[in-house]
Amino acid sequence: MRSKRNFKKISKMTKIENEIINDFNGKIKNRTNKLNFLKKYTITDLHVSKLTGALIPKDYFSNKEVLNLWDKKFDKNVYTSNSPHFLSRHIYALETFNKYKNLKNLKIADLGCGNGGLIKLLQRMYDPKIMVGFDYNKKNTMKNKKNLQNSKTKFLQNEILEIDERKFKNYFDVIFMTWTLSACSEPLKVLDKVNKILKSGGYLVVAESSRILVPPTYKIEYYFRYGQKTNTFNDYPWRFSFNSLRNLLLVKNLEIKFFNNFSSNDNLVVVAEKRSKIKKKFVFDNPKTIEKFFKKWISFSKKFKSF
Repeated sequence: MRSKRNFKKISKMTKIENEIINDFNGKIKNRTNKLNFLKKYTITDLHVSKLTGALIPKDYFSNKEVLNLWDKKFDKNVYTSNSPHFLSRHIYALETFNKYKNLKNLKIADLGCGNGGLIKLLQRMYDPKIMVGFDYNKKNTMKNKKNLQNSKTKFLQNEILEIDERKFKNYFDVIFMTWTLSACSEPLKVLDKVNKILKSGGYLVVAESSRILVPPTYKIEYYFRYGQKTNTFNDYPWRFSFNSLRNLLLVKNLEIKFFNNFSSNDNLVVVAEKRSKIKKKFVFDNPKTIEKFFKKWISFSKKFKSF
């Protein structure tokens, strides 16, 4: 018979998990503080959870709206994953994982593969067994099929949430989501899909450029794209700290096993393992610390103008 003590422990854990789920479902009523001082810089009100310290935008685009926004960027050649800047970021993510586990002979998926930059690097440098690139954009998919598809590599035009989970059930050894998870309006559902197509004991590699609680390397106006028509909360609804990303993954039984030294790097890269049983130890950010961080960033950004 389950003891009352164990029952209370399980109930508390369930409550904590529900709070994290509420964070990434965008629930703000009666559970967050509004960061009014950021109103000037953001296209929507930005809130912070009183319990977890996670950042939550009041309003953000739906999944389809975000995808259509990225469609326009790719079709107008505003964004390409084949530029030297993005190729360098991709190789950094690949090398970070390769330090933990060799990529050779693995089945790999790239969710939101764009122009195929990461897969091109995989082909030329790491020799995986199978690679599948998924992207919503029709133009990207057609070009990738023409230029990169071969006996080991396939490209499919798919929104992440519409990937055929029966065809790829427990199929991949590694799934890469490079600068993609923060662009997903429904990260919880996306991670459910990841779990269905990732092998037990397989790895999800998430790369992001969040600066939350990390010394900033540029002005806050640039971070929020202040003054631009396309504000960051449209094409990137979510911004993670290390803890908020870790908690999100833990809720979905994805345990971080390896990560880079992100405190002195523009990029955060984490390697998370899919596990059936997992000891969940959540770590929260102090909401007051989050508030002080952004206020200090604003102060520094104002001083930049005097140099």
